[in-house]
Amino acid sequence: MKFEPIHRHEARRGGGWRGPAFAAGVFALLLAVAIGVHLQATRLFLDDVVRRAEGTLQLASTALEGYLDRFERLPPLLAVQPEILALAGEPEDPARVDAANLFLRDVTALLGASDIYFMDPDGLTRAASNFDTPTSFVGGNFAFRPYFIDALAHGAGRFYALGTTSLKRGYYYGAPVRLGGETQACSW
Repeated sequence: MKFEPIHRHEARRGGGWRGPAFAAGVFALLLAVAIGVHLQATRLFLDDVVRRAEGTLQLASTALEGYLDRFERLPPLLAVQPEILALAGEPEDPARVDAANLFLRDVTALLGASDIYFMDPDGLTRAASNFDTPTSFVGGNFAFRPYFIDALAHGAGRFYALGTTSLKRGYYYGAPVRLGGETQACSW
């Protein structure tokens, strides 16, 4: 009878530390480590992307707020202009309508606003910066719009929406026009 060492016997039969089972175990361990490293790197990358995006969003938000604030002050200023007060007092007078239309067109061009218009207390548009265009707001009724309702009820209104006439998205502001302490109309 001949005896062989155990390790040689196992090596011939595929066992021991050099066999396929060992190689599969090492491969599985390396794969698990690689997956773990990949997941950690992905998480760190995504965290960095989120931080950068939040910073960019904050900058954009601040810039937009500044831009919108510029226009928010406009309706109360326009509500006390002579052309607007005159139209509020006599909304049927063609000369006052013409003067208000031209005034609103000039202010719109000067400020770079999209459109500015004047509505009576019922929401009927009496004058508009786009009075001479095919999409004129003159004659349109916007009493249903939140910026109009809030302006009459609370002294100021603002609303982001799709324009019902222009079909453009925009920010809408409203302010009451007062004559003798009474609200006579709403602008814009």
